[in-house]
Amino acid sequence: MSSSAPNEVSSDDIHTVDLFLAAALRADATLPILPYPDLVPDRAHYHGVSALLASCPAVMNALPPQVQAPLRQQAIAETMWDLRHRQILVPLLRDLHGAGIKTVLLKGTALAYSVYGSPAERPRGDTDMLVHESQVPAARAILARHRFRRTSERDAERAPQEEWRLEQKDGGTHCIDMHWNLLSGWALSSLFDTGSIIKGAVDLPLLGTVARMPAPETALLHACVHRAQHFSGAYFVGTEVTYAGDRLIWFVDMDLLSRRLTPEQWQAVLSDATRTGTTGIAHEALQECQRRLGTPVPQQILTRLKAVDGDTLAERYLIRASFLKRLWTNIRSLPAGGSRIAFLCEIFLPAEKVMRQAYPELADKSLARLHLHRYRERVQRLRKERKQRPKSS
Repeated sequence: MSSSAPNEVSSDDIHTVDLFLAAALRADATLPILPYPDLVPDRAHYHGVSALLASCPAVMNALPPQVQAPLRQQAIAETMWDLRHRQILVPLLRDLHGAGIKTVLLKGTALAYSVYGSPAERPRGDTDMLVHESQVPAARAILARHRFRRTSERDAERAPQEEWRLEQKDGGTHCIDMHWNLLSGWALSSLFDTGSIIKGAVDLPLLGTVARMPAPETALLHACVHRAQHFSGAYFVGTEVTYAGDRLIWFVDMDLLSRRLTPEQWQAVLSDATRTGTTGIAHEALQECQRRLGTPVPQQILTRLKAVDGDTLAERYLIRASFLKRLWTNIRSLPAGGSRIAFLCEIFLPAEKVMRQAYPELADKSLARLHLHRYRERVQRLRKERKQRPKSS
């Protein structure tokens, strides 16, 4: 088995490594032969599964030492970040609870402390939390008291969420994404009721006595929809921007949640997917999860998800709509009193303060140059989105 990567990595080489990673996560008795094992650390980092691989002796023993080392280093980095982040998050949650603010943790942090063997096995760059819109001002005050600051001065018209960042003296950064709707974007803000999610939330004891997360069936459907959001919504792996739904860590999320659901909870997934018009999205995600990781999804659930008509707002918006169609749908969905002009300005002509925050590396450039840089960046992203969009769209 060769241990050096080729000068030019082909798509076939990457596909072979991805098959190896999926087999490793399935705990297959026999792992595929890797012609270029040195590709494993980069692909594992892209898929967010470095720490998971590092925790599996059988997988590590199948890799040469020079491949094992970066996987272990990444696992250590994830562990150290999680320890620091927990020290910041627990007192924040305690103070939010003490102020009567009902908070539900979402996505990575919620799953890290509920379905993973170790929280560090679920990498994430921030913590997403859901609060009721009426409690957003009070939550902002507590975030500020904990030395977090909003990363943008906008009036949250582009999306029903905002990011808060804490810069530590040692150079570490910790972010909180505060949502008042489960999905980011006004077009889909009415699909899930925030009050119902908060009411149905379950305890998250590994993160303290006041931590809570969505009910498991809600968390699974959210994981399916969140994956679909990234067909058109960018995410970053390091500095690389990507539009795709193929990251293995998202399938691991779904797999671990699925294995814990009761028959009654599976029926709730089906009911909620039908009500929200996300049956096609859930079907495709769970079927792909089953193919990659052997996830035990009840066949009756898959059949009934597939049988429901998929011509819904959610599926048109997430799977088939172009940038302009999504923009128009969001404009039409703005809450009462929302300014369409302000919304468009935030997208096409942000204020100078926002631009300076977004591009600190261009501090010596004029505002016009910053806008030109941003337009070029957005054009490149739109081209990449079209290229990586699912073929069925």
